[in-house]
Amino acid sequence: MLKTFCGDHQQINHDLKLNEGEWRRIRCLIKFLETVYVAIKMLQKSDLTIRDFYGIWIQTKNKLNQINSTLSLSILNTYYFLTN
Repeated sequence: MLKTFCGDHQQINHDLKLNEGEWRRIRCLIKFLETVYVAIKMLQKSDLTIRDFYGIWIQTKNKLNQINSTLSLSILNTYYFLTN
């Protein structure tokens, strides 16, 4: 949808003409934001147990590792720095 919009309007606004590397970074950013959003929503449950929290954290950590972007790796590195 975003790529279609940018393609349709790149003649009007040249800033919307993005190369494949830029689109790849946008896809990584969207995956990162979706992963964090889902985790935040799950952590807002009122009856959250420590087991639930740990499961959500491990799942989120694994997904961020899979995304393997600068942003996701910096979040993971911050966690490792704080726990050591």
